[in-house]
Amino acid sequence: MTTNELNEDYKDFLSDSSRVVADMAVHHVGDNKKMFSDLLELCFEKPYPFNMRASRVVQIYCSNKPEMILPYLEELIPMVLKSDNSGVKRNFLKIFYENVPLDKLPHQAMLLNACFEWLASEKEPIALRYYALKLLYRFGEKEKDIMHEVKLIMDNLDLKSLKGLQSYWKKILKQSGEKKQMKLFGD
Repeated sequence: MTTNELNEDYKDFLSDSSRVVADMAVHHVGDNKKMFSDLLELCFEKPYPFNMRASRVVQIYCSNKPEMILPYLEELIPMVLKSDNSGVKRNFLKIFYENVPLDKLPHQAMLLNACFEWLASEKEPIALRYYALKLLYRFGEKEKDIMHEVKLIMDNLDLKSLKGLQSYWKKILKQSGEKKQMKLFGD
């Protein structure tokens, strides 16, 4: 599949959301930087569900080759923040959380602000809120004031109806330990 085929035949390239199709797409992209760039464009230029499927392919691709995303971060982060597709946002938050060192993330203030908003928003799907919390926790490991803000948000959420967030929040609290938690959150 050539780069032009990727853009012209994206409906065939992203025919469904199965892992098999996503893995085939990752294989087709290979080490081709132009094709990877075109795949990133599909995440923001094509309609649902193709944009979400493309972002999933990017997420799987970056789990194997995280260095490929680094040159695009400067322009990519504002595009992610403006996306109206929560699946696209979730897939890129997962990439940022799992594959990008914090010191390589540009626009950190914008990204942090968006993560706080998504975490607090009842309108956002749980999966997006989950990855927002995970990324905030990563930032909070370096900047303790962030975790204080996260705690304020988490204290105001009905965690009984948000089992995934509740579980991860408990894990964070357990990892930090009771004494560290008291110090970390200023209680």
